[in-house]
Amino acid sequence: MRFSLRPPVVLPLLSLLALGACDAGQTDPVDQEPEVATMIMEVNQGVQFTASSTGFNLQTLTINNLGFTINSAEFRRADGNPETIINLEDFRLAVAGDADGGPLPAGVVFTRSGPFSGNVAGIQEGQTIQVFISLYHIEPEHNDFGPVALTVTRPEPVGGGGEE
Repeated sequence: MRFSLRPPVVLPLLSLLALGACDAGQTDPVDQEPEVATMIMEVNQGVQFTASSTGFNLQTLTINNLGFTINSAEFRRADGNPETIINLEDFRLAVAGDADGGPLPAGVVFTRSGPFSGNVAGIQEGQTIQVFISLYHIEPEHNDFGPVALTVTRPEPVGGGGEE
């Protein structure tokens, strides 16, 4: 027995296949990639660092205690407007010891307090380290901005404090 499709049956079938193909081209908002041109990171008491793909505007953060706090990070598009697809569930700030996501120097730790905040602690007097900061997209497991290096230095104390 042979079956053949007649034109009245073929056209609706082709229409359904075409509709399915159109839906396949749509992307879920979670799958979209942000277009970040700059990151504005606030540390300690309101100190802001702005980073572009070439690095931070201020290359060195000088501290006088064991660490520093990242209060927030904001990500902007090339036109200066906030990147709206970045959310608390799918993205986070990554802090690493090198551009490949390696560990921070021995004794230095990053403790996350929120997706875009946390504390870097364990920096000793006289120590200078680099931290690499990036916008990490959790589900595809990659950086969407950065990493950009920030040099953090904790100088030796000046004068006084010696035994008589």
